Order: sequence, then C-alpha cells, then structure tokens
Amino acid sequence: MNESLRRKLEPRTATSKRKLELVSQLTALGVPVTVVAAPIMPALNDHEIISIAKASAAHGATNFHSHVVRLMGPNESTFEDWLAHHFPDRKLKVMNQLKSMHGGKTGSSIFGDRMKGTGSFANNIRQQRELAKKKYFPNAQQHELNCDLFRRPSVGEQLGLFE
Repeated sequence: MNESLRRKLEPRTATSKRKLELVSQLTALGVPVTVVAAPIMPALNDHEIISIAKASAAHGATNFHSHVVRLMGPNESTFEDWLAHHFPDRKLKVMNQLKSMHGGKTGSSIFGDRMKGTGSFANNIRQQRELAKKKYFPNAQQHELNCDLFRRPSVGEQLGLFE
C-alpha cells in the first residue's frame, strides 16, 4: 500500500490502486480472488498487513494470505545493498529481525517454515494476518480449481523446455 516503498522495491510494477482495481474487475467477472501480500518484510511493511487485507476485502477479494521475505543465496547481499541505499537507518533492524525469523539466517528452505518464519517477529506477523482474516474474511473458503478443460498431452505432443 505504501507507494514510496513499492516504487523502491518493485519499480515499473502496477500501483496498489491499480492492483486493487484488478481485484474488483476479476470479482465482477465472477472470478474468486485470493490476495497474497508478499513479501512481508519486518520493519518495512509488516505494519501494513491489516490495511492490505481491508482494502482487498473492500475490492471483492474472497481470501487473504501473506508470506514473509526469505533471502536465499546471492539475494541476501543484493537485499542488504538495497537496504543500505534506500533505508540505511533501518538496515540493521530489518536484517536482525529477518534473521530472527529464519533461525539466524536470512532464509529457510524448510517446508512449512520457509514462507512463514518462526520466532516472535514471525508470530507477530502471523497474528496480524489471522486478525485481518477474521475481521475482513470471516467466511473465507478455499476454492476448488476447475480442471475440466485440462487435457494431458499425448506422447510426442509435449514440447520440450527449449523447443
């Protein structure tokens, strides 16, 4: 929702306003929309979870989720450089809170933990998400995928990766 942060983090992407308009358009067409707020970054945008959920619900979304940031491999140094450039006053705070959510590292590949994190900061984010879901999506349901139009390609029909 913070346009200043979005421009720094995701330049050349649609504005929050435009994304919410798309949620409204899809809903009007009968498409069930689940909004996923990601990446949630401690000390940068974690305070926006509830406002994102509220705006999503107001525009017709039927469900809401969020994922915390995880930095694997070279992404850690790229993110640290980005923080130093855009938020030098918060760099250490962000990195320390991020590491506390991933067992002392900036990311985890452990299934079940990698997108949620662990520890007190992750619990705070989880509680905000659950509060937002309870308040703005009290009847949220998982939608079944309609696979009626899917057909498995016959042998020889499947294209290769580089064809």
